[in-house]
Amino acid sequence: MVLLHVSVADTGIGIKESDMGKLFESFERLDVVRNRTIEGTGLGMSITTRLLDLMDSGLNVQSKYGEGSVFSFDLWQKIENADPMGEYRMGRVDDDSHVYTESFHAPDAHILLVDDTHMNILVVVNLLKKTGVKIDTAESGEAAIELAARNVYDIILLDQRMPGMDGTETLKCIRELENKLNEKTPVICLTADAIRGAKERYLAEGFDDYLTKPVEGRTLEHMLVTYLPPEKVSKGAAQIPDPETQLFNAASEIVFESDAGENTAGSDIVGMLNAAGFDTEKAMVFTHNDVDFYRTILTVFASEYDERYAKLNEFYTGKKWKDYSILIHAIKSNATTIGAMKLAEVAALMEQATKSEDEETIDREHENALARYSDAALIVKKTLGLKGGMISSDSDIMEFAPNVEPEIFEFKPEGK
Repeated sequence: MVLLHVSVADTGIGIKESDMGKLFESFERLDVVRNRTIEGTGLGMSITTRLLDLMDSGLNVQSKYGEGSVFSFDLWQKIENADPMGEYRMGRVDDDSHVYTESFHAPDAHILLVDDTHMNILVVVNLLKKTGVKIDTAESGEAAIELAARNVYDIILLDQRMPGMDGTETLKCIRELENKLNEKTPVICLTADAIRGAKERYLAEGFDDYLTKPVEGRTLEHMLVTYLPPEKVSKGAAQIPDPETQLFNAASEIVFESDAGENTAGSDIVGMLNAAGFDTEKAMVFTHNDVDFYRTILTVFASEYDERYAKLNEFYTGKKWKDYSILIHAIKSNATTIGAMKLAEVAALMEQATKSEDEETIDREHENALARYSDAALIVKKTLGLKGGMISSDSDIMEFAPNVEPEIFEFKPEGK
């Protein structure tokens, strides 16, 4: 026999002492105001404790409100086979079994990626860089329409929540272009809106499918294989030149002064951020375990902080809740991508509150959201050995590719 100890820790909002007694009651949901965006029946904990009781065990809970909780239990289990199953201590980053291999190759495919956030564009392009797919990118609905009027695309990946013209409006304009170049092109909605019924709503608005952000590589590849013309897709990895790897690093090479002569090594970055409370395992999923690329998007996150922080305050002061909601939506997605889950959680709360113009929640949580954002940005800057604030102008950034038009960026593999 062996005593199996199972422990699950989270960095969520935690549980108030006064709510502990209600934790295991059926149909009971705690802290309803802060958890209003989370669906559930309130049966999960009750069912869990009953199952454990049937196995002569029980659930232990330790929690600190505002910081997180630890749930654990012990089970006596009979050993049927004593042979080792594997090295469970091995981390994802150094485990060769998790090395990414692309599932298809499509150098003749041409897609359009539309998103108003630099980091989201970088992540998707990096995820697809080994597939050979030709990618045009735009940071606004207007720029996307301009590109769609000039090019025939096999797929359009279109962000829904953008300032000005949103995804639904952009889609309608693309479908109604006089030259009809992309009238039948599959358009996939990109959104961090993962609530029940969201997919059905976007399909009703004319999108062909739906992909949640942050985008995970395997899910993205499956989506493309589903909608790309079969004759343009060859399954499995292909030995092709790495398409402009340095381009992705240059795409977000922000001008910062460094406290040290060189930036922190990649393995140290993961370890330091993990120790600081970041979910680096989740971040590695979104970056295909590419630590160098992780450094790149962390640098983008740090570079955008000052401007975004100021805008959040501006929108709050002016009660511009739609603008606030769109910006905090982007911050939520980016925070999840880098593993800053405490920030992602409060950003999700603020997004819902501003969408519904719940000013009581907005007033109560705005300073908390700013504090979480500042904490995450400071941790990233310290980890990367950066000092200084936001870049002073667009000229301080090496743009996504040479000879690009404003707001339109093209990524092309070598030889194309």
